[in-house]
Amino acid sequence: AIGYAVHACHTRGTALRNVLFFGAPGTGKTLVAERLARTAGLDYALMSGGDVAPLGEKAVTELHRVFDWAARSPRGVLIFVDEADAFLKRRVDEAHAAPGGDASHS
Repeated sequence: AIGYAVHACHTRGTALRNVLFFGAPGTGKTLVAERLARTAGLDYALMSGGDVAPLGEKAVTELHRVFDWAARSPRGVLIFVDEADAFLKRRVDEAHAAPGGDASHS
């Protein structure tokens, strides 16, 4: 399915957007993302959620830098965030714990 999507984007001259790789650790998601980027001629950024989470509030600035770089890239960019749950889960937990947050849905 991913090969068809990449081919269709090349044919139409459009970007491939928002692909989610899901699977157990060690199943090759990162390798597939890197190979996809190289095959498609894209620049790529491989990030780990474990690297983003410790940045705290600075994480937003660093993520903006990655997205700004992606916007300037003439080749297009594949951004792969491994273990995104490391920082996304924390934000969800904080939202539920914040005053007015509804912790009953966590």
